[in-house]
Amino acid sequence: MITTMLWVATTQWTTTLGTRLWEGLGGSDGDNGHDSEVWAGFRFEIGRYVFRVCMRVFER
Repeated sequence: MITTMLWVATTQWTTTLGTRLWEGLGGSDGDNGHDSEVWAGFRFEIGRYVFRVCMRVFER
């Protein structure tokens, strides 16, 4: 239960941070949507990494 809540919070945080960073760099989704697909995959990888780190911390 706690890990699920942590996962959701982490995903929302990385998504918000990533979106703001992307907009700050002048990126946009564009018409083809290719950039947004790449960015979504990038955010997913970040979220997965943070989740694994958090799981290791909670195992101790």
